[in-house]
Amino acid sequence: MKLNFITIFLLLTYSLPAQQSITVDLDGDNLTEKVSLINIETGFKVTYTLTTQPGKAFTTQTITTSGNKNNLTAKGNTVVLKSQYPRAENVFTYLYNATIKQVKLIGYTNIQYGNAAQNGAGKLNYNLLNGAYTSSFKIIQNNKSKLVKVNKKLPLKTYLLPDLSDEQIANLDASLHKLLPKSLQ
Repeated sequence: MKLNFITIFLLLTYSLPAQQSITVDLDGDNLTEKVSLINIETGFKVTYTLTTQPGKAFTTQTITTSGNKNNLTAKGNTVVLKSQYPRAENVFTYLYNATIKQVKLIGYTNIQYGNAAQNGAGKLNYNLLNGAYTSSFKIIQNNKSKLVKVNKKLPLKTYLLPDLSDEQIANLDASLHKLLPKSLQ
């Protein structure tokens, strides 16, 4: 009987979704909100509420293209969502926008670690507050290594946290990678 109880307890523990929660004053009203990253079998979701919109919960779609390690951190009144892959990572930074009363993406960073020789290693950043796009990648061609940098001003786009989805991530990533030289696409 004791063994059955332990077995059932372990099965239930490992079958429940893992959750990470942080508290942050997202909407600037000096009251903290809870933001949670819920890992589920097929990926993860992000949920949160705003004290300025009581009774309303916001939840993203299930993100299935997530990395093997996902986490949330708070920096000031921003929420940073990081998704790490074996040789890359995506970092999304969100901030509450009082005009539209929503949490919106203000920064996206994609880091590539490249191959063993670090060919293709680099980083791209898109600042959605001012449209600044910067990238810097290492390319090895004909046994010569060179650093390729791109700086552009892009149109401002609005990506809301509740709309975060696999499709949105793929579209954002594809549109920014098109700005890189062909050898890096």
